[in-house]
Amino acid sequence: MKSNDEEKRCPVCRLKKMYCFCAVIKHIETKTKVSMIVHVRELNLTTNTAQLARTVLPNSELYVRGRVGEPLDLENLIDEDRIPLYLFPDENAVELDSEFVNSLDRPVQLIVPDGSWRQAKKFKRREKVLQGIQSVRLTSTRPSDYILRRGPNEQSLCTFEAIARALGKLEGKGVMDKLELIFHTMVAQVMDSRKGYVEDVPRYKDYLANKKSDT
Repeated sequence: MKSNDEEKRCPVCRLKKMYCFCAVIKHIETKTKVSMIVHVRELNLTTNTAQLARTVLPNSELYVRGRVGEPLDLENLIDEDRIPLYLFPDENAVELDSEFVNSLDRPVQLIVPDGSWRQAKKFKRREKVLQGIQSVRLTSTRPSDYILRRGPNEQSLCTFEAIARALGKLEGKGVMDKLELIFHTMVAQVMDSRKGYVEDVPRYKDYLANKKSDT
């Protein structure tokens, strides 16, 4: 039986129905396959962006780690027809720029850890299937727009942002722009639901003011 809180929430975007942003959620087709590895504790958080990415990207999949009695099985993770890349800026990562992208001779499988920076770094070391995969990093002076949780610094991106910017390099700016519209709307709606706090966030204040004037 659903709880009262679950009854009030949209089953797709998982926000309370009065803040639902499903009107802007569209499927975005990509040649790149996105494989996300998320901890089970993240699944119940409305601020978890990996699940939003899974909803938006048909060519994506979600692996869950941390379930009691269900060890993570990555045996079939790697798609042999694709070049696997691990999206994390570790010491062996190369920049995901146009020169690197143009050197690739097959479609990409982008493997994305969903968790803290420390967890992501340890995770690759622990999982044998990931150890030989090339890590890639994003270089950008544009700060993160994910203000729902604190990162190590303002350049630290959440999972959805990192995927959007990586796909911008791999698939073009049009794909990134579509993803970021969905992402910014999600953040704005969550902030709008936290009454009073949003007025302290200039980045979204004008956005929400314009949104409200259209209703």
